[in-house]
Amino acid sequence: MRRLSVVFVVLMSAGIVGSAQNSWGSTSTPTITSFTPTSGRVGTTVTITGTNLTGGNVVDFGTTATASQSALATRVTVAVPFGATTGYIRVITQAGTAKSSTEFSVKPTPSLIGVSHITSDTDGFCAVLTSGGVDCWGYGDQGELGNGTMDRSGTPVPVKGLGATGTLAGVKQLASDAHDFCALLTSGAVDCWGLNQWGELGDGSSTPSLVPVAVEGVGGTGVLSGVTSLTGGTGSFCAVLTTGGVDCWGSDVTGVQGQIFESSSTPIPVLGVSGTGVLKRVKNVTSSGGGFCALRESDTVDCWGGGGGGALGNGNFLSEIAPVPVVGTGGTGVLSGVNAVVSSSGGYCAVLASGNVDCWGNGTYGELGNGVFYTTGNYGSAVPVAVEGIGGAGTLSGVKSVTDNSSSNTYCALLSSGELACWGLGYHGELGDGTFYTTGSNGSAVPVAVVSGDGSGTLSGVKAVVDGGSGYNPCALLTSGGVDCWGYGADGELGNGTYYTSGNEGSAVPVAVISVGGTAPLVGVRIIGSGAPDDLSGVANSNCVILTSTKVDCWGYGSYGQLGNGHLYFGSPPYGSATPQKAVAVGT
Repeated sequence: MRRLSVVFVVLMSAGIVGSAQNSWGSTSTPTITSFTPTSGRVGTTVTITGTNLTGGNVVDFGTTATASQSALATRVTVAVPFGATTGYIRVITQAGTAKSSTEFSVKPTPSLIGVSHITSDTDGFCAVLTSGGVDCWGYGDQGELGNGTMDRSGTPVPVKGLGATGTLAGVKQLASDAHDFCALLTSGAVDCWGLNQWGELGDGSSTPSLVPVAVEGVGGTGVLSGVTSLTGGTGSFCAVLTTGGVDCWGSDVTGVQGQIFESSSTPIPVLGVSGTGVLKRVKNVTSSGGGFCALRESDTVDCWGGGGGGALGNGNFLSEIAPVPVVGTGGTGVLSGVNAVVSSSGGYCAVLASGNVDCWGNGTYGELGNGVFYTTGNYGSAVPVAVEGIGGAGTLSGVKSVTDNSSSNTYCALLSSGELACWGLGYHGELGDGTFYTTGSNGSAVPVAVVSGDGSGTLSGVKAVVDGGSGYNPCALLTSGGVDCWGYGADGELGNGTYYTSGNEGSAVPVAVISVGGTAPLVGVRIIGSGAPDDLSGVANSNCVILTSTKVDCWGYGSYGQLGNGHLYFGSPPYGSATPQKAVAVGT
């Protein structure tokens, strides 16, 4: 059995070590007569009794230091710190060392289980449970945890119900914005909580709420109902309705609500194309941060909001209050045959039924994939352009899906072959082709093939690909149930045990995420993505995955408690874990 040592280190006023007799008044050898309880989880308070224990004010469990709660001559109390393991208790004073006659047993901490999907805001996570409830962890200074406090939590806490009564139930989907969450209920209503800086909670106010509040109906009448899906933008949310219409609320500095260039704390119906009537026959909505695009039942796309960089795809660079149709490549007709719309920072890509991809909007780093870096003028294309094939040959084809991350400037496409092609920003190795793009526009304007971990071939057997927590580290879910990540990794986002803190601060080839407490690759992963029922979630340099067991593993930056393992990583770097940690159950 591994030994657990408890070492009490006295910091003397003169420096690290001083006179035992002058500081403690005794040079008698310490002894331990008993301790209680005899077992417990991390965080359990242990009372140690004995003789000559005076002066211990810092406790070291193995390599993990923590402050003692009190230290008297006959009694010392201390909380079992994160990282403790079963073994004998040792108390060290300057006069000697005392060892317990029996071992303290560290009980395992139960895992968070029954997770359906995870959504992140900017500094925390919320998990929808198979029971229909929601547990949140991480940053909570603006009420993001929904538990009635403004505290951060390294342990998942249950979101309260309306009016702080009971717990939130009947949740089928979560959507997020910076410091806000909204929950779509099975009833078709929506409850929100968090910062509410621009009225994005939809309850008619602009004050934070530490517990969920009901989104009101249009014009502040009743409550919003008949919602089928939610999408978060920049300080705003949009809801697709059973009628096929769209209602939006929150910030509207760029017209994202589709009616007025003002913020609204209650939902407003999105106008129809060119301002006629209201928008109808919408399948789903996607946000690039400064605006929204709606995929219509006709498999065409209408966009509204901020038009910088050509983000609306209608041939100009202006913002629009009402939706405008995205035109076809070359600027003629309308874009059609669209299966899905995904977003990057200031732009969009459409995955077509043909297996091709067309993109529009910002293209500074080559994220339009058409061989052009848009580094002057409007810095993008206001009409869709066809993404070229790997290396610039022909057009990219056989595309099943494309990554979606509005904070990123990199796209990765999953091909029908199970391989990946990426384009755009590549400074930290985000393109996964073995190259750090350190000159020119810091990226590739045509797709490049993601290579295997040893660089000998191409990465294959990919089931899904997402852009990870930092926005600069894609991760691929493999058919084997493992996960490979690449790109930025200074905070341990790649999950392979390494902090990439020098050079380009990342890996330009995929590396395997390893298992909790081990060195073998992580396996049994069911979901990776961000913000959707069938995705992993990434946030502020942290990543979480859902396992086939419905448990959750997280890694990366964790100073706010984002890893959900009951520990806040702060004090001295690294401020997180470069290997996965299990998210623990509520109340542990």
